[in-house]
Amino acid sequence: MKKTRGIIALVIAIALGFIAVRAVSFYLKKPAPKKTAAIIKKEKPKPGLFAKLPEGMRVITIKVDDVSGVSRKLKKGDIVDVVSTTSLPGAKSGKISRIILKRVNVFSVAGGHVDIAKRLVTQKKSWTVSLLTERGNAAMLTAAAKESDITLMLCNRSEKIEQAEEDGDASYIFTGNQGPQKFDTTDINFSKSIPLGMRGVSVKVQQTDGVCGIIKPGDSVDVIVSCTVSKTIGKDMTPGEKGTYTEYRMHSRILLQNIKVLATENSIKPGGNSSEPVKLATLLLTPQDALVLSTAADTSKKTVIKLINRKINDSDMPKTETVYLSELMTQRKAYRNKVYVLKGVKLEVFPF
Repeated sequence: MKKTRGIIALVIAIALGFIAVRAVSFYLKKPAPKKTAAIIKKEKPKPGLFAKLPEGMRVITIKVDDVSGVSRKLKKGDIVDVVSTTSLPGAKSGKISRIILKRVNVFSVAGGHVDIAKRLVTQKKSWTVSLLTERGNAAMLTAAAKESDITLMLCNRSEKIEQAEEDGDASYIFTGNQGPQKFDTTDINFSKSIPLGMRGVSVKVQQTDGVCGIIKPGDSVDVIVSCTVSKTIGKDMTPGEKGTYTEYRMHSRILLQNIKVLATENSIKPGGNSSEPVKLATLLLTPQDALVLSTAADTSKKTVIKLINRKINDSDMPKTETVYLSELMTQRKAYRNKVYVLKGVKLEVFPF
């Protein structure tokens, strides 16, 4: 009985082994399935933040703070004017502010709406605002943001564009001694203020000219010239001819009288202080007087031009004499009419 059971178990084991061998053989001989390429559909890109930008427009981002950014109250869709503030060119102090862009749309605001407690913890004082503007204005605003302080002014949405244009591109100057002043940004042409037939001639001003060096446009002045007078002996005194200097005499005389001051360096500077001494002044002269002054001023570096103030409504033209230093110091008048006789290398002077 036991032998029969063993034989049956052996037969079953052999049968199962045979089935397993056949199954493995069938699996190994089965051809591998052909791989088919999977078709992947490309998804359409989702529209980004700037997909809806109007054609020809650009978005530019600037940094602002609580003051320049309207106390963090700005939001997308607001309309602002852009103000640029710089130092006064050529001045020791003072600022000038200009409206460089009008009615610009706020495209987005980043970091503006932060509660006070969080700002105190993070110490974040600045944030950014993106503006929607034309390409040329974007380039201009980029340069302005690098070289000046930018401030945004919130505009009324219902304000008409024509009304904004009527306000003009007003610029304002502020200095410590004069306060706020409106500055005309149009080209200042001082030539228009010169009367017909007159000329503008600029001269150097010394600290002793005028009243402690202070000369203002509209002042009336007399022009004094001081220089060394030298007498020369030669044939006909043509230009370039060599001569012999025989005498040097310092003298002063009033060259021109009752001359109007057209402008000074302070009057043509934005925010210039007219109460400060000047180094240059432009006088209003006739063409002949302009030649006279230019000749006297350009003759020698030793020539000194001095401006003296006079009462504005004083039109008197008194006759004055030339003052010689030698006569002033010795209280004697030298003979001014002399005959020079040159005999070989010997010079003889005969006064009369």
